Amino acid sequence: MRNNFGRVPFKFVDHPAWKRPNFVANISQFNAQPKKVSELLAEGNQYLREGRFNDAISCYDQAIQINPDESFYHNKGTALENLGKYQEALVCYDKAIEMNPNNGDYYHNKAMALDNLGRHEEAALCCDKAIQINPDNGFFYSNKGDLLRNQGKYKEALFCYDHAIKLDPKVGNFHTNKSNILYQMGEYQEALVCLNKGLQINPNSAAMYSNKGIVLERFGEYQEALVCYDKAIQLQPNNGDYHSNKADALCNLDKYEEALLCYNKAIELNPNIAGYYSNKADALGNLDRHEESLFYYDHAIKLASNPNRIHILSNPEEQQDGQLYSSVGISINANIENFYYKKGFALYSLGKHEEAILCYDQAIQINPQFADCYCQKAVALHNLGKNEEAVLFLDKAIEINPSDGDLYNNKGFALYSLGKYQEAVLCYDRAIQLNPNEEHYHTYRAMALEKL
Repeated sequence: MRNNFGRVPFKFVDHPAWKRPNFVANISQFNAQPKKVSELLAEGNQYLREGRFNDAISCYDQAIQINPDESFYHNKGTALENLGKYQEALVCYDKAIEMNPNNGDYYHNKAMALDNLGRHEEAALCCDKAIQINPDNGFFYSNKGDLLRNQGKYKEALFCYDHAIKLDPKVGNFHTNKSNILYQMGEYQEALVCLNKGLQINPNSAAMYSNKGIVLERFGEYQEALVCYDKAIQLQPNNGDYHSNKADALCNLDKYEEALLCYNKAIELNPNIAGYYSNKADALGNLDRHEESLFYYDHAIKLASNPNRIHILSNPEEQQDGQLYSSVGISINANIENFYYKKGFALYSLGKHEEAILCYDQAIQINPQFADCYCQKAVALHNLGKNEEAVLFLDKAIEINPSDGDLYNNKGFALYSLGKYQEAVLCYDRAIQLNPNEEHYHTYRAMALEKL
């Protein structure tokens, strides 16, 4: 039987300029205005840097009443965007563009707001407009690359990152962003090269060390990955993701007790991330502590079922320069069916097959193409003596994933249990054809042949 404690995928942390909207910090242009205007701008910008976005908006609103300057609208838009109020931010950006259509920053930040609203085509047009106004701005190319990457247009995104690096090779984030796209394309060695270049430029980037650890794990270099995670934690000890990633590496080294300590720390820093609880439950499962794991799967499901939940940043330092972070919580919660699936396996391991089936049904309802879930439901049905039903669900799994030898093997076992030995042999033959090195396929086939 396959191991069903595969952990939720790592979060590959970004530090792109796309997540850091520019704002006007120069107050000299307002020297001719009453002192209150320049004070409001300076105060608002300081609040923006500190992540006190509502306070910043209050300052900009007061300044707009005195002098409705384009920069106030733009900076207000930046603050609104950091609060996730993208539609309101668009109104401000449009007002700034109306007053000054030749400022690339305004189009750039409008593009970010549009992208966050799912209006990707419009966002791309705004990116192009920003680049048209200032074709030598590497950040605009990098940001367009982020937009293209989010649309799955990896090759086009890679071109943008390369162009950004060509314009300014000393910006570490450009190398980091290029490494992210290479990672998603499965080009792990090239991604590692980019991260090393980025770390040469910015040796104090915790996110780059964490990302390097993630790439190293792809090569099975878990011990080296731990060194990177420890460095990331040293630089930014209050980031829950880094502790969680370290825990994942420890699990890959079968050091589950140590991993639990790291998951506990991640949860302490940010108790709102469903994936932390699920991963901790996985570690408990690998220690055969299935009863305990159920509590944490339930907690993960509860968090993931809340559509209004947001990712609360673990570390206030992550908000510097108005930086926005995409939520690891959101990306993990998109896999809520996995939480039900793994809870089902924990229940199965406790011999609670009927309860396990209910969890598998929940997962299938969310994702009807979840082949492994049909397989595990069939295994639970087999253990309840319901082999006819088990065959039906294995057929569904095979329909979804016809190249998985385990599915044919399990179907063969169910047919064997029904006394349908000839049909079982045919299933084992197919399993062996798909994976001839699996010894137990040959063993079960021989058993079925003996019955003929």
